Amino acid sequence: MKASTVPTQELAERPEGYQGPDLSPRGLRLIPIPLAAGTWALVANIPPKDNNGLVVGDRAALVIDAGIVPDISAQIQHLAAKQTDRPLRYLVNTTYHGDHSFGNASFPAEVTVVSSKINRDNMTDLAYEKARRAGNMYGEVALLDAVTDWRRPEVVFETAAEIDLGGRVVQLLYFGPGNGPGDTIVYLPDAQVAWTGNYLNHAGVAPMLLQGGPIPYLDSLRRMRAALPALRTIVPGHGPVGDGRAAIDWLIGYLEQLLHDVREARRAGRTVQQTLETCPSPFAAGLDPRLVSYQLPQDTARHRLLELMGILHRLNVLATYRAWSAPRARLRDLRSARRLVAGCVRPAPAGAYHVGCPAATVWRPWCWWPAPRPWSLLLDALEEADGIGLERASMDSLSLACAVICFNALQRSPW
Repeated sequence: MKASTVPTQELAERPEGYQGPDLSPRGLRLIPIPLAAGTWALVANIPPKDNNGLVVGDRAALVIDAGIVPDISAQIQHLAAKQTDRPLRYLVNTTYHGDHSFGNASFPAEVTVVSSKINRDNMTDLAYEKARRAGNMYGEVALLDAVTDWRRPEVVFETAAEIDLGGRVVQLLYFGPGNGPGDTIVYLPDAQVAWTGNYLNHAGVAPMLLQGGPIPYLDSLRRMRAALPALRTIVPGHGPVGDGRAAIDWLIGYLEQLLHDVREARRAGRTVQQTLETCPSPFAAGLDPRLVSYQLPQDTARHRLLELMGILHRLNVLATYRAWSAPRARLRDLRSARRLVAGCVRPAPAGAYHVGCPAATVWRPWCWWPAPRPWSLLLDALEEADGIGLERASMDSLSLACAVICFNALQRSPW
């Protein structure tokens, strides 16, 4: 899915009984954990409140994420000054979400705020974003009154950028949509450490599909895995520091299973509520054993984390169901989808199906699918067409619909 086709705002719908992560700054204390020379994870003492980071070079220092309110921003700056005498010159937002970016305005003008262009483009409606985060404040919504200005990044990038701190380079990378449309990875090659914001958690910690479905997220994760073969450690925006490669592999497996389970529920004709009730949870048997490394009182941490994982999994089931429903809603129903493709599918020799494509100027005019390929696969192709921008086209355009089918067929073809 191209970033431009990701929903323009976060999914507002929540499952019944939803209670999201506690992001209130009340009681939050950031603990500096050294990861390498001049490199610290600033880890929240109360999970899953926000983590941050600090990287120091010969000439300047950089911090990752700004905190949700001015008091947390001040704490980040105090910790940076305590760890180094190098001037703080850069602040990177891993996402536009307010708990990572509301504190931008509390940093002095000499600190340059940097993020992906997509993140900056999503930092436009302060009232809406405060309303979205209010549900995570656990009775402390009034603390957001201190946020009166949403400072946007002064420097942005499309896919990659580098910041030279003197003697060490910090890489800023965008692999595609994940938790949000513009997730920015802060990677330190000399330490093989990445700050991943909401994009990637410790293995065994559920993501939050807030703005898009699993398909674009999977594509992004596979790009990250290919691009960072030396990645060793991740510092997520929330939760424990962990093994980077294990985290990517676990999340890919989780999203693939989630996609499979929701797709099967859709094909069985289940409603969203029935899907929420019947979709299996990978957390039913407990937490991933690797999470015992979390340096917190285990009874409290594990109980709180396990409860949250179940809640987030239900959110992800809902988001996946809605993501798959959107193209079908534009087609109105299964019958209209069949009518759309009926004119361009006809029997071909040797029991194959021939898919005609009137849009032959830009697409191959036909392709062959070995028999049998059921209607469901054709409909899957139309659903997945969201990834190449079909939702921006008129749905009565048979040519484009056929082009999408041909495109997907060629992508799946063994040739």
